[in-house]
Amino acid sequence: MSEIYKLEYFYLFGAFQGVVLVILLLVKARSKANYILVGLITLLSLYLLEQVLYLNRDISNYPHFLYVTLPITFLIGPVVYHFVRLSTNPDQGWKWIYLVHLAPFIYELAILIPFYNLPSETKLAVYEYSIQFQGTILFDQFSLGYLLYVFSTVYFLILGFRLLQNANPQNKKGKGKKRLLMHIIRATTVYLALNLILFIAAFFIPSFKEVQFISPLLMSLLIHSLGFICYLNPNLIVSEESKPKYENSNLTNQDIENLAQSLNSVLRKNNLYLKWELKPQELSDELGISTTNLSRVISEGLNTNFYNLVNEQRVNRAKDLLVSNDYSDAKLLHIALDSGFTNKSSFVRNFKRFTGMTPSDFRKRGSLK
Repeated sequence: MSEIYKLEYFYLFGAFQGVVLVILLLVKARSKANYILVGLITLLSLYLLEQVLYLNRDISNYPHFLYVTLPITFLIGPVVYHFVRLSTNPDQGWKWIYLVHLAPFIYELAILIPFYNLPSETKLAVYEYSIQFQGTILFDQFSLGYLLYVFSTVYFLILGFRLLQNANPQNKKGKGKKRLLMHIIRATTVYLALNLILFIAAFFIPSFKEVQFISPLLMSLLIHSLGFICYLNPNLIVSEESKPKYENSNLTNQDIENLAQSLNSVLRKNNLYLKWELKPQELSDELGISTTNLSRVISEGLNTNFYNLVNEQRVNRAKDLLVSNDYSDAKLLHIALDSGFTNKSSFVRNFKRFTGMTPSDFRKRGSLK
């Protein structure tokens, strides 16, 4: 194998990271939306591997692989859009009209089929011609195809962005997922914008040969961005199938959001959190659901557990009492008991956990205002 440029190690690492992400998503996050993401990352990784062969001239040993992955880039927009679509509404199915989204990909494939049928010697001649950046065979058609790629990808990114704008999640998990999807759209948009700048530069400055290095670098950065997003959002690689205790639950996502709102209202309105020995059964009775469904509402709708939910309500109550004139001389134990805690140590521990300061420090800070 010929010498590999240092940048190509970065490309290879990007492809390797793509493989790791694909394995994680397939093993731990089996869902329709994540299957779409797996498809996107797989396609990007394959593109990077071909670019490594192309740039270090090893493609000359495998001429039939030349430009094989080029049509893949036309799938980036549709794949991102359908990932957003299925992530925001998992209950949506497939419609035959969605096949129209493959039109740009099919167009590019149709342009390249005659090239794929050429003998190896002719393909190598095209490769040697293009590596010097003097132009390529079918340049006009490739240029038209590239512009189609840009406009179609922009179109699908706009569709995905509009879906997210219309999405209005009511719980922390839903809002976190919306931010995640927005990050993916932004990363793809930046990648597309930089690629377009490179295309324009290469078109008007024929001596600008660095484009052949920078373009796959941007693709690698896109994969690294997806990996970083997944790292910051570990819920992306936690499968719904990994929660068998909820497999018999018949609650929809909308049911969970509505019940989460009702649960918060019930806790505040009836002050149930003030009961020292509050049990999940009492809350489930108030909502008219089973304890299993209550657990799911708290976990998926509020992104917490029963005890943290109750203790957070108690801490919020304590914060009000600590700055109240009626409790200005009250001991911490008194405030703890009136907030639903059974002892002072539990009160101080939970208060610091949710506020980052002790009750005494909170009271002093309030008295200074």
